[in-house]
Amino acid sequence: METKCKWLKLFLVVSLAINLTIAAPYLYRKLISKEGKPSRLMEISSGLDLKDEQKEKIDAIVKEFKLSLMQFKQDILEKRIDIIDELGDPEFDPADITARARELNKLYSELNLLFVETLMRINAQLDSRQRLDFLYRLSKDWFFLNRQLREKDKKRGNHE
Repeated sequence: METKCKWLKLFLVVSLAINLTIAAPYLYRKLISKEGKPSRLMEISSGLDLKDEQKEKIDAIVKEFKLSLMQFKQDILEKRIDIIDELGDPEFDPADITARARELNKLYSELNLLFVETLMRINAQLDSRQRLDFLYRLSKDWFFLNRQLREKDKKRGNHE
């Protein structure tokens, strides 16, 4: 019975690894590779009547964030692979997997903090009117209000 359980775990891990291998190029194209497309932060900050100096500073802030984001994505991917590798060992240690999962969660937490710090740096470049508009646009995007508003319009028959 114990042998069947080990084989089942091994089969699940191998299956997950194969699925990730197959899905990785698609996910990369859809989620990561957005060459030529402006960043979401830049889309949100467009239409704020930014001065050239503000645009330059915000562009520099966003570029710096993107560089850090790429490193975080790489570190997160490595932690995920470590967890999968550990699960592939028939005699894996659950405590080790838990520790690795905590490390992964710590990376996500650090990334969220970096994102909020980036928003604060962008916010500091704006005047009060721009700041209110930026925060309004950000909150609509962050809390998925745009999608909710579109769904309400569709229900009412108001199509864009």
